Amino acid sequence: MAKFADHMEKVAGGIVGGYQKIEDGVVVGLVGMVPVALAYPIYDRVLKKQREKIAPEVLRLTDELLK
Repeated sequence: MAKFADHMEKVAGGIVGGYQKIEDGVVVGLVGMVPVALAYPIYDRVLKKQREKIAPEVLRLTDELLK
């Protein structure tokens, strides 16, 4: 039984250390959510600008093909 307890101590870092790892994981997760939350609005803004930029050329080529 002592071997199991020693193993758990190493793996989980004990009861206190185990909770510290969970807290660290929550903090890392929350920090990671920031870029994820900002990615779509940035993507949407860039996409709209690019569409506005190339729309006249697409329309011109479409008209050329339909003639």
